[in-house]
Amino acid sequence: MVTLSVGQLLDRRYRIVEILSSGAFGQTYLAADLRRPGLPHCIVRQFQFPSKNSKALQVVQLLFKKKAETLEKLGTHDRIPQLLACFEQEGQLFFIEELIQGQTIAEELKANQPQPEEYVVRFLQDTLEVLDFVHKNGVIHRNLRPETLIRRTIDGRIVPIEFGLIQEIANPSARADAITPPPSPDSVVYMSPEQLQGNPLYNSDLYAVGMICVQALTGLPPNALPKPKDNNGDRPPHLDWPNHGQINPGLISLIERLISPYFDRRYQSAADALRDLQELYGLSMGSGVNLSGAGMSGLRARLASSSQSSPAHSEAQEAAKRRWPDRRLWLGVAIAVVGLGFGALLLAGPLRSRYWVDRGSDQLKAENLEEAIANYSQALQVDANNAEALYRRGAAYEEIGDYQKAIADLDRAIRLRPKHAPSYFQRANARYRLSDARAAIEDYDRALTYDPNLVQAYLNRGNVRGDIGDDKGAIEDYNRVIAAKGVPARLLAPAYLNRGLSRSNLDDQQGAIDDATKAIQLNPSYALAYQNRGLAHRRAGNLQAALQDFNIAIQLQPDDPDPYYNRGLTRWDLGEVEGTIEDFNKAIELRPEHALVYYDRGVARLKQGDQTGALTDFQQSAKLCIDEGRLGCYRDAQYQIQQIQAGKLPTDLKLSNEEEPEAPPPEPSPAASPPPS
Repeated sequence: MVTLSVGQLLDRRYRIVEILSSGAFGQTYLAADLRRPGLPHCIVRQFQFPSKNSKALQVVQLLFKKKAETLEKLGTHDRIPQLLACFEQEGQLFFIEELIQGQTIAEELKANQPQPEEYVVRFLQDTLEVLDFVHKNGVIHRNLRPETLIRRTIDGRIVPIEFGLIQEIANPSARADAITPPPSPDSVVYMSPEQLQGNPLYNSDLYAVGMICVQALTGLPPNALPKPKDNNGDRPPHLDWPNHGQINPGLISLIERLISPYFDRRYQSAADALRDLQELYGLSMGSGVNLSGAGMSGLRARLASSSQSSPAHSEAQEAAKRRWPDRRLWLGVAIAVVGLGFGALLLAGPLRSRYWVDRGSDQLKAENLEEAIANYSQALQVDANNAEALYRRGAAYEEIGDYQKAIADLDRAIRLRPKHAPSYFQRANARYRLSDARAAIEDYDRALTYDPNLVQAYLNRGNVRGDIGDDKGAIEDYNRVIAAKGVPARLLAPAYLNRGLSRSNLDDQQGAIDDATKAIQLNPSYALAYQNRGLAHRRAGNLQAALQDFNIAIQLQPDDPDPYYNRGLTRWDLGEVEGTIEDFNKAIELRPEHALVYYDRGVARLKQGDQTGALTDFQQSAKLCIDEGRLGCYRDAQYQIQQIQAGKLPTDLKLSNEEEPEAPPPEPSPAASPPPS
């Protein structure tokens, strides 16, 4: 299958913005609809014709049309994504769907903590209502799991996505050579026995709903949920329900009937299960939950308090655009193997768990992160409450960029060791990577409360403060790093450099130059320091000094496009139009997707009288800007295009003047100054 690239235009309408996922049956993308006001986002699902055989193609085309009609019909329900378009293009099949804004049930359950009864009842009512509609229209979802159920932001209602009927197109049973890829381990637990055998029924969806309820009530992760093969006889799996006395026994009975391994003993329809739920709690269609009866008091209060214990993120905060780039976090993943403090009652299980922790730490030192994660997972299978394994696995997940899993592990580690500073530090890093700056700062604060000597926390908190515009607060943190005793040069150099970034933003260009110079003294090969000192010199009007620093940065890192671009801006300031274009050419060669360089080269070409070349550059800049969602630069480029086409050439030519500074990369070395465990 040909993977679409970011920026590619589909059907002359849908601009690919992001590749969301890739699987055995196809690819999923986020796209912008260029023909609708505001360029709203939508979901693109791509499938390849499974065969070149003409007869098989006819079957697939008919199936494609039939399934599209089914999805279009389902989309009339207000809680099912609307099918916006479907078409064939270059041997590929495409569905365009409405984008549902919200968070998945998987995100809500990621902490692996038992949810209140009210949560499960609300989930059941919402999900069964929409499944009743789906089933009455002759459709089995086939793919229900926490990742395919979204709680819609606007009203908190459950919306199912990724209907499995689409897989029939990618892998129709009519093919003699059809090979169905095995489902992922985390998906199998939501699949009923008959569905695993390739014979899904309507109440196979109900089995999946029941297993999600089990996961929510017990707090078990997917890999720990009971599977049909784990059961003996014809009974549903035996489960140890937490707070059993506080859960309505009628709800437990209802869920156990949903997850019966025998389809004929399971609820036969979503309507039947919904009716029992409504009778049990006195609900009506679309009503709220009003729990009553023995053991029910305080459940709503617990739900409210649990939601208040974590920061609310319902209001999207768009970070202010800064001329300086995001500062890099110092990861501190290097974790020395330490004693786990086992007491006299040490048992065989904890010993085995420690063995796997030690093996994982060896792999972490060798930078074999996937192997390290596998070993920590083995430790947690032996002892699910091994805080050290959770902390280390969370740190490894953060290192490979799986920030959601990192946070889930670190949440659990902190509950087990609420005063463990490095756990807060690692969680702060992951939270910031997910653009949750406020929560990141709170975690850095906690880390420093429990370990005031954790200088990496001051450094990273300064980076976050600087990126959200609190340059004065950032400088305070960098000052703490610089004033601390025994701080290695690998931390001091970025502290000086980043303090210089903040000083420059506060218009203290000489202070920025001094700090960059200090960083260079600590690390004479520090290309970023030369580049940022050059930027400060340019801002201060020291153009020749800026050129000299950019030249050195280019010598140290000849494959980095940014110093070429910044040197080009400086040459423009000096009136060297030819040199400006040469540097912009090199920057584009190294990074062809750089929208601003095309714009600025277009301006420089206009200065030379090259209207044709300028028009080409402005058109490319407009394309890249719209692909990146940068409407401001898109409008600027469009204005220049219109001026050229109208024969109105501007007399006051100005560059975009958006500098491209750099900040230190994450700390990669596992051998240098690890945070204490």
